[in-house]
Amino acid sequence: MQTILTQDIDVEKQVKAKYADRKLVYKVNQSISLGFIRAKLIELFVLGQKDSELLLRELKQLFVLNVIPIRPNRKYKREPDKYRQRTKPKQFRNRRLLL
Repeated sequence: MQTILTQDIDVEKQVKAKYADRKLVYKVNQSISLGFIRAKLIELFVLGQKDSELLLRELKQLFVLNVIPIRPNRKYKREPDKYRQRTKPKQFRNRRLLL
């Protein structure tokens, strides 16, 4: 569901239009968009047709406001196991809670 909403043609056009004057190309932040969807998921399915359309428009506007740059020519490969200890790794919350 997140992929469908974030890869919508309207959202992509709005992001490109809003951030066209900047140096880098921008895309929707997947972590934050997932947090927004999780917060509104029950409302999306419980509400009626018109209310759900309004909620979808609000979600798409939030997606356009929360973007991250696509940085070209990254030199360094990420090594996730480099700093891992011998103990069981802690599970951190990767999503921002929206209340």
